[in-house]
Amino acid sequence: MDENEVMKTKRKKSYYIILAGVIVCACILVGLVAVAIYQYQSTHDFPQPIADKDIQAEIKDINAGRTSHYVKIDWKHWKAVNSNIVAWVYVPGTPINYPVMQAKKSDPTYYLTHDIYNSWNVYGAAYIDCNCTPNSMDVIIFGHHFGMDNTAGFSEFINYKNINYMKKHPIVFLFTPDSTRLLPVRAAGTVNGGSDTKQTGFTDQTQLSQWYMTNYNAATTKLPNHKGETISQVFLFVTCSYSTENERTLVYAVNTKD
Repeated sequence: MDENEVMKTKRKKSYYIILAGVIVCACILVGLVAVAIYQYQSTHDFPQPIADKDIQAEIKDINAGRTSHYVKIDWKHWKAVNSNIVAWVYVPGTPINYPVMQAKKSDPTYYLTHDIYNSWNVYGAAYIDCNCTPNSMDVIIFGHHFGMDNTAGFSEFINYKNINYMKKHPIVFLFTPDSTRLLPVRAAGTVNGGSDTKQTGFTDQTQLSQWYMTNYNAATTKLPNHKGETISQVFLFVTCSYSTENERTLVYAVNTKD
């Protein structure tokens, strides 16, 4: 065998070794993603969704200060799973029905890649910005969106850019161990993920209202605010969009007092 033939044989061997390595890595990656999807979509002990016929009765009960009849969250169980679970977000008529984690300043993006069981998971978990709590004047809640055909995570929130969808799903339920909040959705829009638009740490109602109205007026889709109401909190639900590179969808819901 001449030198050229030897070189060709070596190149073929190298090629097959590299190909085998790529195949093995791909199989491992597929397996990890499959496990992550299974863990994320598991509904063990998740509250059952409210039937359409019961939604208005549920809203009436909660507004009257009565205990929720239809959404039962076993806080003792979930706090034992992870003490960083501080809330639960639920949007009737959508797959959004998830525990919400509290991010820590020591590792603010931890739940982008870890689930509620503190396991690595490509789906991550919904989480509140480390500079907020469920009782802050502005509460920023992040969740993943994995593509147009995927309804997991916060994927459904991108549909709020459609006014008809917003009208059909006008309320976000936010549960905590000691409260239930009905949050009317008021606006939705998009920003570049690299833009410096996040603001936290409001100190008074006037400052919050000014910030909210600026963003409300800039939103691409919105429902009317109610005359005479006082907005005590603004909840900002954030997820990825794919209309442009590095785009984010923002959905504004409010806690109000008429």
